[in-house]
Amino acid sequence: MILIPASNKRKIVILGVLGISLLGAIIYSNILYSPFVYDDRGTIVENETIKTLSESFTNISSRRYVGLLSFALNYSIGGLNVFSYHILNVFIHIINAFLVYYFVTLIFKTPKMSDSELSKEFIAFTASFMFVSHPIQTQAVTYIVQRFTSMATMFYLTSIVFYLKARLSLKTGANDKTKFFSAPTLTFYFLSFLTAILAMKTKEIALTLPFAIIMCELYFFNLERKRLKIAIFFLPILLILLIFFGGSVNLEKSVNDILTDIDYMSRETTNISRTDYVITQFRVIITYIRLLFFPVNLNFDYDYKIYKTMFSLEIFLSLITILFFIAIAIWTYKRAKLISFAIAWFFLALSVESSIIPIRDVINEHRVYLPSVGFFIACAAALDQILLSRKIKISLVVVLVSVLSLSTYSRNNVWRDPQFLWQDVITKAPNNARAYNNLGVVFKERKKYDIAVELFNKSLKANHNYTAVYFNLGDVQYRLGNYKNAVVYLKQALTGKLNPQLHLDILNKLGRTYSAMGQTEKAIEIFEEAVKLFPSSVVLLNNLGVQYIKINQIDSAIEIFEKAISINKKPYLFNNLALAYEKRGDKEKSSLLYQRALELGNNE
Repeated sequence: MILIPASNKRKIVILGVLGISLLGAIIYSNILYSPFVYDDRGTIVENETIKTLSESFTNISSRRYVGLLSFALNYSIGGLNVFSYHILNVFIHIINAFLVYYFVTLIFKTPKMSDSELSKEFIAFTASFMFVSHPIQTQAVTYIVQRFTSMATMFYLTSIVFYLKARLSLKTGANDKTKFFSAPTLTFYFLSFLTAILAMKTKEIALTLPFAIIMCELYFFNLERKRLKIAIFFLPILLILLIFFGGSVNLEKSVNDILTDIDYMSRETTNISRTDYVITQFRVIITYIRLLFFPVNLNFDYDYKIYKTMFSLEIFLSLITILFFIAIAIWTYKRAKLISFAIAWFFLALSVESSIIPIRDVINEHRVYLPSVGFFIACAAALDQILLSRKIKISLVVVLVSVLSLSTYSRNNVWRDPQFLWQDVITKAPNNARAYNNLGVVFKERKKYDIAVELFNKSLKANHNYTAVYFNLGDVQYRLGNYKNAVVYLKQALTGKLNPQLHLDILNKLGRTYSAMGQTEKAIEIFEEAVKLFPSSVVLLNNLGVQYIKINQIDSAIEIFEKAISINKKPYLFNNLALAYEKRGDKEKSSLLYQRALELGNNE
């Protein structure tokens, strides 16, 4: 352990904090105007609920309430200007790097680490610099919608930091009796509890937080004589889990129905069995570890093999490797406690998304954002113990962070244009049907229809059951005026696997296609069917109302437009309602509605 004078230590801390801030700002400076991509559209661009701030504040039942509220705040400030969204994402990432530093320094103040011979400042700063600069973090930072991940991590780390502050502030009085109710302890504990709730209302990865706190107790505090008191101390944070699940389960149902609900909530897809998902995750975890050590061939959308048996060589070797790391954690529990804790953190933080909860995409780089905290702490502690020379240690870290920073800046370049992003995916995963489809969408929106169709056909070649491709081919034919061909593709799309948004889009496009063909009655039939399935869609309601006007069913049109306006006060709805009243002959009402549409349009 190297002793540093207090004045020099203060300067080192200030320089370190400034260095982290400056480095984070520089390596993410080239993404501030990167456009919305993929899931950004459904969560932000097309999500009407975030476009009314008051509505977002009241939507507290949402599992990701806090993250969605942050998007609503961004929208209230700058609409769909991506700059404010990216600035906040980068700011959160830098804050998380500070929290990593502070987390490590607090660990070294705990009873079982306060006498450690390790270099506290070296480990804390090395871990935080590696965290902020590593290119695997780009998906959690640059991909706007993954603020859910980075923000949940921020509250997760903050909660643990406050918990450690609360524990370290506990005072011991006469007869070694611990006083739990001092003002600092209660304040820090309340802040820990509050930020734990915020973490869990941001993303489900925070469900491991109570167990991370228990792990801190087991690793860093003396529990021999006060286990019951300490258990009472963190029991309220454990109760958050019951609140989280209790609010999602209807306890008035039968046991079988409750179990069915739990099964439904604990899976994101039914296309992958729990067993296949778990088996595949053994390989995925090794991929994450490989990417942390050697961040090459990072990919936005992996075309990852689903494994169905434990007897595959890849799975067997992966399992052996995972057991090896677990063995290291056990072996180092007393010999190198910080390394053991960091390894345990990595696997605990991965457990929500790499266990028995099937998720449609078996691998995503943003999922390693929170677990990487443990990885970087372990690496920093290992470097500190292996390398004895302070100059060599610092020089090595400077070189390592420089290489990581250049890699991150370079990786961020592919996010500047969705065309570059999906072309990069195809280069690394040439059989990825979704990548061909999404690149085709980019060219479709740029009206390069020949290229788009070619890419859609490549997507079908990779996966002929990919429903979204048939919708996009139908949309291209609609735009080209080939309505009969459009109907064929759209009907084909309806026979495939549909998520709600795609189902809505297909029905809406099919109705519009029949309308363009002059088959108004058929269009009405499609739109009425769609409205039954999606009664709160103002787009479908509006299009149905327009069809009613075409066949002079004015009363029906007015009823539909008024229903749509009760859901969302869009200017075009008032315009169409004004037209309906004009057709009825009520010019005064029509004039007022046109004026209202104009006012709303000016406010957008």
